[in-house]
Amino acid sequence: MKNRNALLMAVMVLTMSCWLLAQAPKAPATVTSVLDRSLSGMEGEFVPAAEAMPEDKYSFVPTTGEFKGVRTFSQQVKHVAAAVQLISAAILGDPTPADAARTFS
Repeated sequence: MKNRNALLMAVMVLTMSCWLLAQAPKAPATVTSVLDRSLSGMEGEFVPAAEAMPEDKYSFVPTTGEFKGVRTFSQQVKHVAAAVQLISAAILGDPTPADAARTFS
């Protein structure tokens, strides 16, 4: 009976410990962590797409539907890369890259 009570008590302590750990407050996100997650997300979406797209298809642009004036695939990849350059330069205090500024607009 003592072993059973001891086992029951150990299970209860372990359960309460897990519950308390799950309730621990998380540290608030920092500007750095938010920007890192955002830029990593862009990288995770665009780099594999850019690598997978055959070179002769970089000029692809949708032609059916309401797609007049949209960027080609190549222009969109360049646009995202320019955005990353501009954000990075601003964070690091570097001068704005002129080619990125032209590409971004």
